[in-house]
Amino acid sequence: MTDRGLDVEHAVQRLGEDGYVILPGVMSAGEVARYQAEAYRLHADDQQAAARQQRQNDADFKMYSEYGDHIFNLARKTRVFDALYEHPVVVSILQAVMKNKFILTQTEMRRPRPNVRSGSANRFHRDARIITDTHLWVTAFWTLEDVTPTNGPTVVLPGSHRRKTAAEDETGAGVTLLSRAGDLTLMDSNLLHKASESLDRSEEHTSELQSRFGISYAVFCLK
Repeated sequence: MTDRGLDVEHAVQRLGEDGYVILPGVMSAGEVARYQAEAYRLHADDQQAAARQQRQNDADFKMYSEYGDHIFNLARKTRVFDALYEHPVVVSILQAVMKNKFILTQTEMRRPRPNVRSGSANRFHRDARIITDTHLWVTAFWTLEDVTPTNGPTVVLPGSHRRKTAAEDETGAGVTLLSRAGDLTLMDSNLLHKASESLDRSEEHTSELQSRFGISYAVFCLK
């Protein structure tokens, strides 16, 4: 158990068997408010840069602008989120499942655009490519706004992180991942998942802070 009463052993079991686990209420209301304020500031700055034609040549802008707002490499843009990258809950679980040294490899924040239904992100896919019995790459999603059935939640195929079948050959029912602001979701990056369509036309679409971790020699192929 962690100091906030979260059962690390249970989280490790769920991550191993299902490929994902949702831990409710890891952040306090005060922490959520602080991170939300910084997220909104970054989104506003990003939109202003795009309006000035200063984002058109950036790879993340070109890749994700069709789907919504996407800010890559947060660690170079602000230090406000630093505590989340080394949060004791995340570190405790990663130490238990990876059983090796791991490093932070990617940080990003995204907010889906309404009525996008046919992009590559809307088809089941894996972020990683090597199916193993161990966790080589785990993604931590920090939810800053409630994720509801209508604002673009992620859909996963439980257990698919251990199967070598192609996405089109999977027959199981998908599970929609819903969470509240302050929740933490951990997902094996080999888990088949997709973005669902956001039907929410309001300005308050889901915002998630993502932190990607992996074993150093797996991610960077160190020799």
